[in-house]
Amino acid sequence: MKHARVHTLSFELPRPDSDVVIRAEIHQVEEQDGKVEFISGTTNEIFRLLPSVLAQQVSFVDPVTQEAKTVSVAGLTQAVTEAVRAWMIEDIDGGSFDENNKYIIEE
Repeated sequence: MKHARVHTLSFELPRPDSDVVIRAEIHQVEEQDGKVEFISGTTNEIFRLLPSVLAQQVSFVDPVTQEAKTVSVAGLTQAVTEAVRAWMIEDIDGGSFDENNKYIIEE
């Protein structure tokens, strides 16, 4: 059996004043009798500009709460952004967010 899987998923902001690009690298996996035999390098790359998919609705079951959810891509993106902001506070000493949500390390 051969199937595709997402290897890398990223939200990229080339410049502070540009649109976010959602990028996924796809690998192919070959299995024989339930055992992985081969994993390719990147076989496909998928790109979407965030503004073009903001309103797209996505349904899934939350793996922690087991609740069925339907949210927009904008909502998912905001949730990931908030998690990363919390990690910035934890991992980058001496900074703080200003009123424009910029993480100021040094004035």
